[in-house]
Amino acid sequence: SDHPGRTPYGVPIEKIDLGVTQIPEDVFMEFLQDISPRFAMDKYDLLENNCNDFSNEAAVFLTGNGIPDKVSGLPGEVLNSPLGPMIKQMIS
Repeated sequence: SDHPGRTPYGVPIEKIDLGVTQIPEDVFMEFLQDISPRFAMDKYDLLENNCNDFSNEAAVFLTGNGIPDKVSGLPGEVLNSPLGPMIKQMIS
């Protein structure tokens, strides 16, 4: 089961407060339905359409604040590294 502040890999080393929301649950559920086709399993891409992209959209919708660039920019850093093209080819 899920526990706040934990992951299957242990306790996060950092928690970032993105703010609070006044969005009602039913409005958020409708938002999730609207974006779900873009985040379906067959659309997942580790480097270009991943859980961070979903989390960013949800955070912006709920709070007006996106996830930090240091998180959302990680795939770009990998792609722009000297090994980036090789890594992309291996996982594509």
